[in-house]
Amino acid sequence: MDIKKQVVIIGAGPIGLAMAARLVESKISFLIIERGISVGANILEWGDVQLFTDWQESVDYRSYQLFKKFDASISLPSQNPTGKELTNDFLIGLSSVPPIKENLVLESTVTKIKYKSASSLFEVNYIQHGSERKIHSDIVIDASGTWNNLNTLGDHESKVDPFVYYGIPDKEMIAKEMNSGTIAVVGNGHSAMNSLMSLSAHSNAELLWIIRSQEPRMGKSKVGGKSDLLEELVSQLLQTSRVKLVNNFSIKSVEVEEGQLNLRKNESSNLIEVDKLIINAGAKPNYSFLDNIELRLDHKYQVAIPLSDRIDPSKHSCDTVSYTLDDTLLTDIPYYVVGMKSFGKASNFLLSSGYIILDHLQSHLLNHIVNDKV
Repeated sequence: MDIKKQVVIIGAGPIGLAMAARLVESKISFLIIERGISVGANILEWGDVQLFTDWQESVDYRSYQLFKKFDASISLPSQNPTGKELTNDFLIGLSSVPPIKENLVLESTVTKIKYKSASSLFEVNYIQHGSERKIHSDIVIDASGTWNNLNTLGDHESKVDPFVYYGIPDKEMIAKEMNSGTIAVVGNGHSAMNSLMSLSAHSNAELLWIIRSQEPRMGKSKVGGKSDLLEELVSQLLQTSRVKLVNNFSIKSVEVEEGQLNLRKNESSNLIEVDKLIINAGAKPNYSFLDNIELRLDHKYQVAIPLSDRIDPSKHSCDTVSYTLDDTLLTDIPYYVVGMKSFGKASNFLLSSGYIILDHLQSHLLNHIVNDKV
């Protein structure tokens, strides 16, 4: 049977669900395809980390209004949520309201998106519980994020995999695998800082912080005051030598010897011996499922070309980026990338700014649909 919806949304995180809430409001038919076993699956991977923004800023107002229509008791606390709280206390409930639940498929992976210019339709292929499925749509909105495409050690990865952890470890993981020896955290952003804070609180290991630059990247973001606090706490760890900074170090060589990793930045450099390596080196977008769709991408950040200067992490933090829907457009056909993925390799995306772009996209889609120019 040939299934057709006006819109296919890829990803059921806060941005994907917020877009769905707008489509419900606009009476536009849609299907959300989520690869995880739950909505917000990517967020749950860093679930113990507290967001820099409070509940009011972290939750989309239009989503909240839709949720409230079906559950009048819903209210937002005042403190900043963790990833688990945002997912368990809001996103899962939002996904349970009938107009979203009826149009959401979980544990489903998009394998190919093809645009048929003759019919102006997308053919979206995906696998759900081992079965291949196909759906046609006028519009595709890609809110799949970047978390499933983390930057890795590349060629070194397979032989050192038991010694490497990608992401921000929670206290259970630390107690199980990271409570002794020497642990190195790689990365110069807030994810690395959160890993250092978690390790310092729950591990007795010696902690190293490996960065490629001369100095840690601090002082750019002022979101909710929380980024300042995190940076201040990490600075204290450095001052008290609880964490040792290893700067100007880009890992070029990784070897396993006697149950440890040996890291070098070149053949002549001294090696660093560690028992565990935590990689917080960012992520990048994955467009491998696009079949015949050419994108206008900036090479450096893998974003729409007009957005590249606006999101440059050396100049901007998430609270200083200013951009419009037009800045995010990658192609002339109705394939729209929203949310974290629209920022490519840059990590300075702010949820509240992403929700504003969805408002603009909703108006844009309505204008095209009304004029039959989708």
